[in-house]
Amino acid sequence: RISEMNVQDLAQMALSLVFARGHDQQGGHLLGTRDATLALVRAVVLAMVEKLRCSKLTYPDDAWITHDLVLVWMDDADAERQLGNEWRMLDGHVSRLFDEVHDFFRFTPLLRYAQPCGAVVQSVHMEEYQRAFRALDLRSLGIRYTGKLLRALGLAGGDDDFRDAAKRQLELDHASLLAMDPGAG
Repeated sequence: RISEMNVQDLAQMALSLVFARGHDQQGGHLLGTRDATLALVRAVVLAMVEKLRCSKLTYPDDAWITHDLVLVWMDDADAERQLGNEWRMLDGHVSRLFDEVHDFFRFTPLLRYAQPCGAVVQSVHMEEYQRAFRALDLRSLGIRYTGKLLRALGLAGGDDDFRDAAKRQLELDHASLLAMDPGAG
């Protein structure tokens, strides 16, 4: 009975169902039929959302794994139709985690002022920044909100020239590393 599983087992089940979907496959790997697989996805999501309501039992990882599970098997309209309030609660939870991380990047003085003025950042400010940054759990944003954060920070989006230049630089750096240390690759 899925509803009786503990949080760790539900998270493992959710992660397994995410990987079962596959990346480039239309239907993913099904457990029986598509309807049976989606029923299992719904059961895992509903059980995990119930655990999330008892916040002492879960970690942010549990939320994003479950959120990603929904996103790889359903679009927003399907999630709304099939999961209703539980989907809104789960999406709202992960959205609030995003807001915390995004606000940190927008309003942390170190990031707001150090780059524009070109000043050397004092070590006391760096230590404060590191403590605050560690308190964030960037892994907890999942598929949707990691992409949203990267777009908001200008690190992802429509700038093909930037992406191509970054890819070329990575390839050059990797080739340079391999030339110095062939065993590194």
